[in-house]
Amino acid sequence: MVSDEVITGFGRTGTMFGFEHWGVKPDLIQYAKAITSGYFPLGGIGVSDEIAQTMEESGKPRMHAYTYSAHPTGCAVALAMLDIIEGEDFPGQAKKKGQAVTGWSPFSINDHPHVGDIRGLGMMCAVEYVKDPTTGEMFPPEDGIGARIHDETWPRNVQSSARRCLRFSTPDRHRRKNLG
Repeated sequence: MVSDEVITGFGRTGTMFGFEHWGVKPDLIQYAKAITSGYFPLGGIGVSDEIAQTMEESGKPRMHAYTYSAHPTGCAVALAMLDIIEGEDFPGQAKKKGQAVTGWSPFSINDHPHVGDIRGLGMMCAVEYVKDPTTGEMFPPEDGIGARIHDETWPRNVQSSARRCLRFSTPDRHRRKNLG
């Protein structure tokens, strides 16, 4: 199993890595971005002990250089970020902030007739908008509802898909008082 932790890794979902929410143990983990908090490009791949042992025992040469791997400056930034992530408990902060967002009720959004679901893990949250919340029926694309919502939310720095939902994925350091 491969876990893509490029966006979900290093605390954003309320655990150090997103896969931890499901109690699985991936064979490979790919990560980037949050390992340096975006201050320097760096990415990497982690492998399970079993895969590492198999690779080592094969005796075959392997190439493992990538565009964003092993740069000394990137590694120094990553080590500093890991100290900060662990020292300031980013996963714990994200979990608390995410609970604030998913329990958030600005303008009585939970009671809005077109809110189908409010969901999230840590600081990755979404509000789904639907034509009929009872059935989950989506608005037809020709109604342009998603595009209209997108046009209104984009200037307010809120991402939305052109059809289905508003996404909240605020910076790790976002103050809770700004969440609602």
